[in-house]
Amino acid sequence: MKNTFTPVALAVASAFVSLSAQADMVISEYVEGSSNNKAIELYNPTDSEIDLSQYQLAFYFNGSSSAGLTLTLSGTLAPEGVYVAAHSSAAADILATASLTNGSGWFNGDDAIVLSKQGVVVDSMGQVGMDPGSSWGEGTSSTQNNTLRRIDGAPARTDITSPYDPSAYFSGAGNDNFSDLGQYLGTNPPVDPEPEPEPEPDLSLTCADTATAIHSIQGNGAVSPLVGEQVVVEAVVSADFQNSNQLSGFFLSSLQGDNDPSTSEGVFVYHRGDDVNVGERVRLIGTVAEYLALPSLKM
Repeated sequence: MKNTFTPVALAVASAFVSLSAQADMVISEYVEGSSNNKAIELYNPTDSEIDLSQYQLAFYFNGSSSAGLTLTLSGTLAPEGVYVAAHSSAAADILATASLTNGSGWFNGDDAIVLSKQGVVVDSMGQVGMDPGSSWGEGTSSTQNNTLRRIDGAPARTDITSPYDPSAYFSGAGNDNFSDLGQYLGTNPPVDPEPEPEPEPDLSLTCADTATAIHSIQGNGAVSPLVGEQVVVEAVVSADFQNSNQLSGFFLSSLQGDNDPSTSEGVFVYHRGDDVNVGERVRLIGTVAEYLALPSLKM
């Protein structure tokens, strides 16, 4: 059968393979500061929730090939979310972001760190089985007395015994800098934007402009379909009962009907603040309500 893949289709297929190969957690921030200011931030780059109980974070001290401390994670991690493990005696700003704390001996600059999933390495720092002296790397990108933040797009490192250069994966942020710990690349996980508010209705009182027809307010049922809504009405005063010993309002009649006998062309306006006279054409803003068991307008 002839292969009918186009270059565009092949490019898409390659993209899916690439995403699948990197679909796991990574070490996104490393804090090796003064005293017990030590923390590891993990990031979920996928679009699926991760079960953290399948993951372990292990520290290999002084060139040892055996883990000296292994932390088992727990809970779940949302897509594009972060998880922080920290020494229990770290600074308050570190502990405020931590989901897991532990008071045992933690890593120094010459200790390797391995993140694994059910025994399979998914990311790492340092070189297991090798003691670099005081640290891997140099300057602000070294693993001693520095905060390292992952370079966006840097791949995971699963070969834990090969030579290690932290600058290939991280950028340095200096000593005791944990200002964005718990925020991947210094930003919180993305959230859906707030919806744009609905535009306010045009309730101007310019005569002959668009207005709500009285038959639309009345509807053809027992209750107005517009109860609770604010409307603009322009019509003719057909009866005036504004005195306090009357109905405290007046009736309006439509300027033009809809020729539907099931809908009324008159509405009562509950208002005494402005005097009106029968025969006057008025334009007003009111809220539709049921008054005296009839659809009415309250101003």
